Amino acid sequence: MTVNYFLKCPVCGSVTRMRTPAGYMFSTPVRIHCGNCSTLLTGEFISDNTKIKAYYKSGNCEEVEQQAYQYFGEASGEMICNKLETNLSSNFEPMAPFKPSPVFDFMTSMDFDVRDDFIDYACYTHDLSKNFDSEQIKYNLFLNNNLELIRERYKYEAQKVGYKLDSDIEIFRFIYYSLFFDCGGIFKKKEIHNMTIQINEHIRHLNFTKLQDFITELSSINRIEIAQRKLFEIMFAYIKISQNLIPAIGVNFYNDPTSIDKENLGISTCTFEDIKTFYQDVFETLAEFSDIVIGLDNIENRGAYNNFKTKLDMQKFRNQKKGNKITFLDCTEFFSKTFKLSSTSNELRNAIGHNDFEYDGVKQELKYTVQNSGKAKNVYLLDIAIECVNLTRSAYILIMFLYQIKRYINLKGNASLPMHPLLYSRAKNQSHCPCGSGKKYNRCCKGFDSKLNYNKTGYPHKANTMMDIKNTSKTPFVDKSFLKNYRNNLNIK
Repeated sequence: MTVNYFLKCPVCGSVTRMRTPAGYMFSTPVRIHCGNCSTLLTGEFISDNTKIKAYYKSGNCEEVEQQAYQYFGEASGEMICNKLETNLSSNFEPMAPFKPSPVFDFMTSMDFDVRDDFIDYACYTHDLSKNFDSEQIKYNLFLNNNLELIRERYKYEAQKVGYKLDSDIEIFRFIYYSLFFDCGGIFKKKEIHNMTIQINEHIRHLNFTKLQDFITELSSINRIEIAQRKLFEIMFAYIKISQNLIPAIGVNFYNDPTSIDKENLGISTCTFEDIKTFYQDVFETLAEFSDIVIGLDNIENRGAYNNFKTKLDMQKFRNQKKGNKITFLDCTEFFSKTFKLSSTSNELRNAIGHNDFEYDGVKQELKYTVQNSGKAKNVYLLDIAIECVNLTRSAYILIMFLYQIKRYINLKGNASLPMHPLLYSRAKNQSHCPCGSGKKYNRCCKGFDSKLNYNKTGYPHKANTMMDIKNTSKTPFVDKSFLKNYRNNLNIK
């Protein structure tokens, strides 16, 4: 079911017919370019499930009555959609149908539980982004070491999810857990569960003395605290632009994302200007702190953080240019492989930094020149948005590494440091306890972990709350030929 509306370009007066399916999130950004003069047309699409209304809210362009139109496009806050096209109809019938919506492909592109998880997270992050000025307070208090204020202000919120805040360690765990929860929906649920367990297993099996040497070296130059602040700021920036990236997050959940026709399908929630600074800033921060990743790989594979495959040492590595640093990350080694920072991201980062690119907003295509080689490359806006999500995922993983390192800083002797029940799910009686105490699980956290009360296990369920579009305040135009044509193309009877 779809709602149709007509936008008039404020510059050239061209009219674009837009088609938008009523979605799950209350509001989603609409950012498309005029097909005639390329002016960016902005606004919001509202799906008010409470009042049973779906409508477009104008930004810099005027919504006009149903009329002949020169272009037609599609918008969605949750999924990719058809790019803008020229209306070639000679009689300019105001409501002539056009190609089937990708909504049908979207509904079949993911497993049901994965799609529901994605929709739930999309709705959660919509509300989070709208209220993040308030939600960010606890993170800022933590980064500024105002722990007592966190204890006073967030005591009851923390208790609801299983943290008593009766020690500085508990505050540290509550804050990191909150950040992991706020941003965790960029991964599939099974993916992040497996990754969390694997990271814990690899770090606790590192040589403890050599890990402490690395922690001491990092602490001596305040590297851990600097990295923590900058990585938290990346996640704040992600939350604030998350609504621009929701369809790209969804693409990562497709069973076969390589099947997407990116020449004809794109994204309507952002333009290149909305995400280019984020792309550049995140890449540079991740490259800057890749020494943490390579130090862990060095310990696991070569016995000490300062043992490189080449004649480098850690100081020489840190003095490398950011683009060069990531070439030393070995995708065959666990921490680098999990971190997943690709050197190809550096090509576009350089082009952005040197302003050496051209962007076609109508085609959603960016052309740039690879520095040094002079090779010309084309990339679609959807690819850039997906890479923004992938960079955010790498930042999240680096924060997970950092969290484990900071846990070891807080360990006193062989004392237990309880963890989330997920990390005990694979623990065996005679294996080392996942908390890192060095003791056997049955002599450490066993028995205690079953008493932990962590209630915040999933995002608020919204996947089955979409309104009945038949009752919208605007009379939606439903192209009856959509489903018929779609079925015919698939030879479905």
